[in-house]
Amino acid sequence: MKRLELSLNQKLIAFTVVVFVVIVTVLMVNDYLTIRRESLKYLKEKSITFSENVKNGIISLMLQGKCERVRNMMRAISRVENVEVLHIFDPESGLVTASLEDRYLGKGLPKKDFGLYLVHKGKGPFFIRDGDEECVVNFLEIENLKACHNCHSPHKVHLGVIEIKLSLKGIFAVIKRNLMQNFLFALCAIILFSLVFSYIIILLVDEPLGRIVAAMEDVEQGNLIKRVPISNNDVIGILAQKFNNMVHHLREAKEELERCHQEQVRRASQMALLGEIASGIAHELKNPLACISSALQVVYNDMGEKEGNKPIVREVINQVRRLDTVVKRILDFAKPVNYQKEVVDIATLIDETLFFVCQFGVQKSIEVNFAHEGSLFIFADAKSLRQVILNICLNAIEAMKEHGKITITARQVPRETISGKHDYVELSIKDTGCGIRDD
Repeated sequence: MKRLELSLNQKLIAFTVVVFVVIVTVLMVNDYLTIRRESLKYLKEKSITFSENVKNGIISLMLQGKCERVRNMMRAISRVENVEVLHIFDPESGLVTASLEDRYLGKGLPKKDFGLYLVHKGKGPFFIRDGDEECVVNFLEIENLKACHNCHSPHKVHLGVIEIKLSLKGIFAVIKRNLMQNFLFALCAIILFSLVFSYIIILLVDEPLGRIVAAMEDVEQGNLIKRVPISNNDVIGILAQKFNNMVHHLREAKEELERCHQEQVRRASQMALLGEIASGIAHELKNPLACISSALQVVYNDMGEKEGNKPIVREVINQVRRLDTVVKRILDFAKPVNYQKEVVDIATLIDETLFFVCQFGVQKSIEVNFAHEGSLFIFADAKSLRQVILNICLNAIEAMKEHGKITITARQVPRETISGKHDYVELSIKDTGCGIRDD
């Protein structure tokens, strides 16, 4: 039982922790995607601003005739963080005229970069993956202004194209570092939450349920005075209250059963004693009745047909025979029980049993009626069935007030069974008593 409780607590804690982890993970992923999206947007804007500044700086130096300072500006740009590539090349030939790296000067722009220019020219900055790194690239064309016609042909639309490639490595490194810090913080929060939640579960769930389980074990051993202390009015408190009410009702039911059992034992003892007394009386009456019956039969046979007292003697003989029948019934009831099934006429058996029932019912003016449909034969133990009917009727008489009524009916009914259709005898015993209480 204890193992089941721990398993339940572990499942509850694990489920809560998993939910918490999922929520934290979703929030962190959403935060990461939001930061990434905003960072990329910022880098695009930075690329445009940076490209415009470089373009304006170059044009300004060229118009001032300070071409030698363009190289100094390029060296200064090389020290700017995240700037991977800066080329100025001819849009027609692809020849590099200025670059952060001297190895590109006077040479053609790499085919990959020139291809990107042809695809994305005039479309603004875009993102590419260069090996393991992501970069933002922008191609910005330098227009051939009127002020430039002194040194350049006026027929040329663009003097050159600026290629700027900014690496996202630094930005993503910051994002990953922040993400790792958030992850470690969330992990510590989950561990702390798990410990606090476990303590709360043990304090508010495990211990109260443990007390209820312990009380159940005591009740299982028969201790019906055990009660569970109620500390609050939450669900577990209500459960403890219901448990206490259940044990209280069980105790009342047990006491009622014991009282009924004692009553039945007392009554059975009285019936046994009454049976022994009746049996003894019946034995004492049987022989004298036999002698009286024989003597009266002799007297009756010696009387002539015209004797005026002969009908009286015949009636006396009939009454003696009736007494003898009563004595036989009493002796039959007093015989030791020996279960033996036989064919029994249930109508005759009930008639014989009601002879004794009426003797008890006459004291309360209780009417006993029996209705049946002809002869009904069953295969049963007659003595046991007679005792059952007698007990039910005596219980009904005891439960009823005066002028009550007992109705017994017996009829034949067909029933469908697995082996086929058969006829059964239905026996119904009804009384006008108060009945059994619902509780």
